[in-house]
Amino acid sequence: MTLFFPLQLESIQLVEGGIYLSPNNTGLLQAIKILKLDEFGVHISIYSNQYLDFPKDIDEDTLTFGQFDANDETVSVGHLPISYQTFQAYTPLFVQTSTVKEEELDGYNIWLDANGGYF
Repeated sequence: MTLFFPLQLESIQLVEGGIYLSPNNTGLLQAIKILKLDEFGVHISIYSNQYLDFPKDIDEDTLTFGQFDANDETVSVGHLPISYQTFQAYTPLFVQTSTVKEEELDGYNIWLDANGGYF
């Protein structure tokens, strides 16, 4: 799947296991990983990791989710099913490819069993 951004001369190739950065409302770049792609949308993890500058690469072992009771206001989500249009609004910037581990798909599998929808 390729997303084309209007008024830009660039496109983003979407790949399962791809790690992307998305500018957030604080001006930092937040890490996102594509877990699954299907005909309706993108299944992503949003990590609490944020970067001031675009990194050359990201050590996957450093990607973390925030704690529920922490005072940190950074949003992190283990599985978020979103439409391609919604994902495009994240303005994803490709960093690198990686693999998706079976345990990363727990939320996706629960969503699949429940016939979940998309945001």
